[in-house]
Amino acid sequence: MAVSMTLIVKVENLKAHIQAAQERASTRVHFFFAFRSERPLVEHLREAHEAMLPEKIKIETARYYKVKTSDIESKKRSADITLPRMVAMYLIRENTDVSLADIGKLFGGRNHATVIHAIEKMEKAITEDSQLQTAVEAIEKKTREKSK
Repeated sequence: MAVSMTLIVKVENLKAHIQAAQERASTRVHFFFAFRSERPLVEHLREAHEAMLPEKIKIETARYYKVKTSDIESKKRSADITLPRMVAMYLIRENTDVSLADIGKLFGGRNHATVIHAIEKMEKAITEDSQLQTAVEAIEKKTREKSK
């Protein structure tokens, strides 16, 4: 089975994007403690990890559905974009303490009511659609693997 060069380039770009996000977070933690003359505590590292989780969820959701992260964050309303966006909103809400308003900000400045609608729609759809439930579980698993 031949793998297209386009796919290889996309995978490499995604790996570079994830690595850059991890490096930015690491740099932030380093400078935070350098200026405070403190050593990083487990709680601070946990907070830094938690801050990166929404971005990881967006990246893994986009990868799973084969769309761009920027499309999930955009104002686009096509079905191929709205489902991944709602899945990502749902997963961020279920796996983090990010507020509804802040989740909306992560997705093109949507308001909290839009986020609530997406989450409620996903909760119902997951119970009715085993393929969607499998997709959500696969994205959660990949996100956890990347977080180690």
